[in-house]
Amino acid sequence: MNRGYNSNDRLVRPPLFRETDVVLMCLGCGGILILLYVATACWYFSMRQIQEIAAYSLLTFGFCYLFLWHLLRQRRRTAEKWPPVQISPLRDRRNIEQAWSQDAVVLGYDAFGNPWLWPDRIRVMQGIVLGQTGSGKTTLLRNIITQDLSRRVGPSRESHKIPMVIFDGKGDLEFFHSLLPHIHRAGRLQDLRLLNPARPDISVLYNPFHCDDDNYMAQVNMVFGSFNLHDEFFAKHQLNYLADIV
Repeated sequence: MNRGYNSNDRLVRPPLFRETDVVLMCLGCGGILILLYVATACWYFSMRQIQEIAAYSLLTFGFCYLFLWHLLRQRRRTAEKWPPVQISPLRDRRNIEQAWSQDAVVLGYDAFGNPWLWPDRIRVMQGIVLGQTGSGKTTLLRNIITQDLSRRVGPSRESHKIPMVIFDGKGDLEFFHSLLPHIHRAGRLQDLRLLNPARPDISVLYNPFHCDDDNYMAQVNMVFGSFNLHDEFFAKHQLNYLADIV
């Protein structure tokens, strides 16, 4: 309720009917009086009947109010509940397939069990996942990758599986081993290539200096140009050494 406002250091109280709660109270009382008049003068209700109608109306209103209040509180309790709701594997698979039909993937679920979709038209833009250690960054990326392994994109006659290049800067193979069952299930083991200089026993071989044709200097310039050399003297000597190596 508005108590008043200051005008030139003088308290000025607003008019009575500018206060919303007073206006609503007056309208409610006026409506009740009109209903009483209509009930007694036009419909010839007795006071006992009017009391019964008023009691039933109050009970109905109170029940509806409590029911709506319970629904709102239940929704709030569900949103604040931890751990969140559990999604069955069958329901999760059904939601994932439905998301694929809409050219999207399922990132996760909200507190009410509704899937949160990530459309492909938004995925083409840059994205970043931030969070503290153990907050679920790797799990989120794994969920996206496992869905993309089995998806097919493009027109129905020219659909193809999604090619992926994954850079893991941790240096261990834990993430790679966690993806192997999903790669095998998707039937894409023959497409898998692992490049890990620290593990040459399981890594594919890549020689950036290898060149099949005689025009090896173009390869040398490409590799050495990535070093962004500024000293012309050292650059010429190193180019000559690199040409001898190739």
